[in-house]
Amino acid sequence: MHQDPGFGGQSLGRSAVAGVTLSESAYSPGARMQMHSHPNAYFCYVRRGSFREDWKRGSSEHHQEEVIFHPAGDEHANAFLDQSRCFNVELGSNSNGVAEDRRLIEWKPVRRILGQLYREFRNGADSPLVIEGLVYQALGEAFERVPAETRRSSPWLARVRVEIANRYVEPLTLAQLSASVGVHPVHLARAFRKEYGTSVGDHVRALRVSYAQQLLRNRSLNLSDIALQAGFADQSHFNRLFKRSTGLTPRQYRG
Repeated sequence: MHQDPGFGGQSLGRSAVAGVTLSESAYSPGARMQMHSHPNAYFCYVRRGSFREDWKRGSSEHHQEEVIFHPAGDEHANAFLDQSRCFNVELGSNSNGVAEDRRLIEWKPVRRILGQLYREFRNGADSPLVIEGLVYQALGEAFERVPAETRRSSPWLARVRVEIANRYVEPLTLAQLSASVGVHPVHLARAFRKEYGTSVGDHVRALRVSYAQQLLRNRSLNLSDIALQAGFADQSHFNRLFKRSTGLTPRQYRG
């Protein structure tokens, strides 16, 4: 292991995808980080242990399963109380204009979404649209003032779903889809899950896997060709996500 360049401690992995940097760091009991700040806003999801955080206007202790949001430039110092692990989601431009204050996120859906992001990270973070969608969902749940439950379904959601159906093999982004219907990506991510019970990224994944299942019936196509035709980055990516969705490798499915 080596030191995490952005968050100190021992790096357990780092991945930059869809304009977001995901990283996990481990800290020994008694480890300290002097007063510092980060150029981008980020969520810190405490996976294990606890630490004390001091900033200009106060201090607090944070424990396992807590989520803390830090705005860009927020100065703070950390003292780790026991063996700890933190999963950090550095937002970059995704957080522009969303929030400017630090806060402890106690809303359970945010912890659930951060948990999903963590699983994607441990699985390789190889689906940019899924990562992007989860980040916007987390921002929406944490900071949107109007509860999703009070919002009615809108015609633009159906238009987004049709556009996805027509373009799911392309490298779509949430920013593109939201721009096509004139809404903010945060609102799209949250409203889509509310209406259809799944994220945009997972919906696209399901469509790609379903299409790949159809293509696998054509034995003249090799697996590499099928992977590209169905919108996967490469055959390795195809194998991994197909098995995760169906429990079988593409080769096993083809029989």
